[in-house]
Amino acid sequence: MKMSSISGRSLTAIGLSVMTAVGVVNPASANTPTTGHLAAAQEIVTQLDTIGWPAESAYNQYNSLTGGTVTWGTPGQPTTYNNNSQCAPFVTQSVQHAYSWARGSGSGSFFYTYFNANSPTSASWYYGLKYGKRTGPSTWIDVPHFETVNSAREILPGDVLAIQYGTGTGSPTGHTAIIESSEVWDDTSPTTTVFRVKVLDSTSNPHGLAPAGDTRSVGYTEYNGAGSGYMLLYADKASGAFTGSKWGVNEGGGSYYPNVETSAGRPFIVSHVTD
Repeated sequence: MKMSSISGRSLTAIGLSVMTAVGVVNPASANTPTTGHLAAAQEIVTQLDTIGWPAESAYNQYNSLTGGTVTWGTPGQPTTYNNNSQCAPFVTQSVQHAYSWARGSGSGSFFYTYFNANSPTSASWYYGLKYGKRTGPSTWIDVPHFETVNSAREILPGDVLAIQYGTGTGSPTGHTAIIESSEVWDDTSPTTTVFRVKVLDSTSNPHGLAPAGDTRSVGYTEYNGAGSGYMLLYADKASGAFTGSKWGVNEGGGSYYPNVETSAGRPFIVSHVTD
């Protein structure tokens, strides 16, 4: 059963002034969620998509060897944009493109200070958002500009989704994406609600074949790089707490993974980005 949804493009346009039942700002939050990084990711995906596949592959591809780079160009001139990145660097560089507090490199930079790397892996994104920065044997501090989303009903456009694969020691270590929208996808279970979230990411494996809605899928042909697609997040019906996820809606790689920190799980966290 489908219910209300909230769109990142419309929310960006109205400046977070209107909310729906699916996305409600936690009234206890001291900071305001912001969507500049979402707009940055939307811009490069939209501009590159005007080229069209397969020609787009010359400017948009998944970097399987290193973290890679993302280059923003001039709107209306799509070939001035370039994506050659993995998932975590795509999100990191979208955040850096949007906010001055996230820029820089070296020991004094934001990401090096709080994630122990200028370009953190997906596992590092997950650990930092979940536990914060370790400052002692048993002490941690929260990462500023990020606030944990504890209920699937509180997902907002621009939230960062950070997934760790198993224990986070394999390759890849996980997946990182920016959520553009969220809607209730299946509410028929007495205990679980399934949310379909539209994500922006850079991946070698699009989130489903057409007509699943991934911009990197053309018929039965899948391309790699930056784009948008749909993932499924599972939540406890009573509390809204996240219980699991699926990579896509209609593909072979769409197995269910529990939100647990075991070798068989894919634990994840959703966080608002704040100003």
